[in-house]
Amino acid sequence: MEHNITVTPPQLHELITALHRNKCKIQQRIRHNDRKMQTPEEQQRWAAEPARKLYLETIQQCRAERIRTIDELLAILEPLKEN
Repeated sequence: MEHNITVTPPQLHELITALHRNKCKIQQRIRHNDRKMQTPEEQQRWAAEPARKLYLETIQQCRAERIRTIDELLAILEPLKEN
């Protein structure tokens, strides 16, 4: 499905900036959760609640997919900014 959207150069810049900021925040959450998952407290929670680990891994996969989607959008938008 293809859409045509008309944006001004300043709007395009804002879109690209927002996508980069969102990507950075998602990466920050991934790093935070990676560190949290390594703590002994979290390991104990997994032993008591096995579904918790599955939940956290699923969240990580969703975040990684969001980053891939943002990267795809940036691959389309960034070349337009240079024109």
